[in-house]
Amino acid sequence: DIKLARDVRDIEQVRIPAHTLKSSARLVGAAALADLCQALEDAASNSDWQDVDRLIPRVSEALGLATNLITRKLGDLDYANS
Repeated sequence: DIKLARDVRDIEQVRIPAHTLKSSARLVGAAALADLCQALEDAASNSDWQDVDRLIPRVSEALGLATNLITRKLGDLDYANS
C-alpha cells in the first residue's frame, strides 16, 4: 500500500506500485490518473518526499474517480446486455 510505504518512508514501495498503477491506468484510458502516477513515480525515483507527500492524496482521489467511472461503465454494459 502506497500510503503505508510513505508512512514508513520506504521509497521503493512507493515507486513500484506507482509504476504499476500508471501502466494499468493507461491501459483503461485513465490518463489523468496515469499522469499523476508518473509524477509520483518520478518523485519517488528522485527521493523527493515533499512531492511524494503532496501527490499521494491526489493519486488516491484520481483512483477513486476512475474506479467509480469504470464501475458505472461496467454497470451500463450489464444493463445494455440484459
